[in-house]
Amino acid sequence: MSSIISKLFRKKKCFICNQKAVSPQYYLDDQHNKVAVCYKCIEYAERRAMPRFKWGR
Repeated sequence: MSSIISKLFRKKKCFICNQKAVSPQYYLDDQHNKVAVCYKCIEYAERRAMPRFKWGR
């Protein structure tokens, strides 16, 4: 039971810098998987033309 809860609330790692994602934004990678990007790497993710992840799609 505790492993299920820890999976839900674990800290995300930034897809670009592999550090702890502080204030993460979610983008889609090349294979259309949802990835977390920290606030420092958002500019780089947008330069790579990674589309923003939209909830409800």
